[in-house]
Amino acid sequence: MRNISYKEKGSKISAKDSRRFAPTQNAEEIVLKWPLFSLAIGLVTLGLGITALQYGSDPDEIILFCFFFLVAGMSFHYVECYIYPGNFIADFNRSYFQSLYEDIPYSPRMALFINFLGLYFASIILTLATYYVSMIGFIPLGMMLAHGIKVLSFALSEKAYTPGCMTSALILIPYPLLASFQLIANGNISRQGFAAGFLLGWAFYTLSLAYLRHRWQAKQKALGKKGPAG
Repeated sequence: MRNISYKEKGSKISAKDSRRFAPTQNAEEIVLKWPLFSLAIGLVTLGLGITALQYGSDPDEIILFCFFFLVAGMSFHYVECYIYPGNFIADFNRSYFQSLYEDIPYSPRMALFINFLGLYFASIILTLATYYVSMIGFIPLGMMLAHGIKVLSFALSEKAYTPGCMTSALILIPYPLLASFQLIANGNISRQGFAAGFLLGWAFYTLSLAYLRHRWQAKQKALGKKGPAG
């Protein structure tokens, strides 16, 4: 069945949901622009990461270039998801939430909020905290790996291209593993710290998705609709 856009669904959701999830014109415009900003940041951080890798020798600088590459990798992933070929929002709603709506419950505004804050602010804070508690730096790497595996596994199960699967296979899965092995080899972190940070990142990502789907199922049941299969 063809996905239903917000403009087509009419009275199929409550007025409260309409106010909460309606992709206003501003949100639609922003969600088309912020991945371009993300691409610019990705190119800059890629250059900084390569520079740090060539000229840096201090252990702290190695952690810093790992952060640069993480931001660059996620930025390129967002371009694939939201710009070319794009359509991640509608695909995610269909595949994960089994929603008939292109932009509910995962809306352009939610995509902007989660990805922008998750990539730029959370990653910066966690990387700076790595200087004090080394395992914290592996939390965003664990989240990156978990997301890459989630996207790629869905593409394999569908036996078709899905938005984000190429960058997941080429960047999001191999990079966290290679970066982690390098940091362990350099003595930046112990194997126990690596495992703890990865598990925390993985758990945070998995539980966040489970919470979003649980909320959607609860809303559907409250409206007398059948929720998506668990």
